Amino acid sequence: MPRANTLFHYTTAAGLLGILRNSTLWATDLHFLNDAKESIYAQDLVTNAIRGMKNPVLNPGHFAYGMGEGGVEVFDRYRGYVLDALDSAEHGVYVACFCESGDLLSQWCGYGADHGYAIEFEADALRTALDGLNTYPAATGLAQVRYGSDAATDVVSTAVEAVRDFNLNHPGVKAEYKALQLAALLATIKDPGFSEEKDWRLCRIRSRSAGAGPRTDRLQGNQVSGHANGDRSVHRAPASE
Repeated sequence: MPRANTLFHYTTAAGLLGILRNSTLWATDLHFLNDAKESIYAQDLVTNAIRGMKNPVLNPGHFAYGMGEGGVEVFDRYRGYVLDALDSAEHGVYVACFCESGDLLSQWCGYGADHGYAIEFEADALRTALDGLNTYPAATGLAQVRYGSDAATDVVSTAVEAVRDFNLNHPGVKAEYKALQLAALLATIKDPGFSEEKDWRLCRIRSRSAGAGPRTDRLQGNQVSGHANGDRSVHRAPASE
């Protein structure tokens, strides 16, 4: 997957001042983005695939095959734990959105009435800031968004393979970890109607009971803001005619 050198974060005048003054980017809970299709495009495909997948313990080559019904039941419980964790309200996927273009009409239309701005960031500076955050699991990252059915199919395949890899010991803990990783992956798949945005998402998994708000979470650090050349320039929305 290609790496972008710089990315643009569109925001209002008030948002620009807050980012520069506080060295802080606010990430939004995926379920509270402006369009619900941004968060659920591939969710049903993934959950249905996990629910309908063949129990891998039934394969004679599987390490737990010799356990018989006991191994089959452990996997079925584990699969249920994964599905429950994907639907859980305990953890949220928080995202900050970026575009490859600093002059995108659809974005200016969203912010232009408030004299919108596009802040240009060094992508490596954003990655460095993320490296300094302590998260569980290691599902925090900056990822390019993919669009449409082909991307969703890839995620379904990845999810099924990931769920096949399970541990007989502590299946509940393993399932939660796996579900959170899948949730972050789902955050990078969007409806093809958004494809012109060519966007990237900075994703962070956070417990809603451990400091993150119901809708937003702070991503704070010197590398995120202007210090250490984290931001390169600020572009203002073109004047309307």
